[in-house]
Amino acid sequence: MKAPPNGARTDLAVLYNGKWRRPGARGTRPLWVLRVSAGDVACYDVFWSDKTHMLVDADDVCDASAVDEPPRAAKRRRKAGPETPVAKATDADSEDLDDA
Repeated sequence: MKAPPNGARTDLAVLYNGKWRRPGARGTRPLWVLRVSAGDVACYDVFWSDKTHMLVDADDVCDASAVDEPPRAAKRRRKAGPETPVAKATDADSEDLDDA
């Protein structure tokens, strides 16, 4: 990773495809965010963990502490087999096959 430019922040979350991306999270995340002005519009240059850049509106950037962490999936026990137990073959069943 190249060093962030002067004035860049590494503690901001970015809204991308309807999901807040936080620094330090799994997957694609913002590594640094730099405020730039494009004429009269305030926006941010975001450098992502997949080594791409993107300009986003100022409304799509906020402090990472203001964004709730997504809930972790609850661990559930998996059932070993189907809900109804399968009848096991007995010796009597195998004797019926021998008679056929």
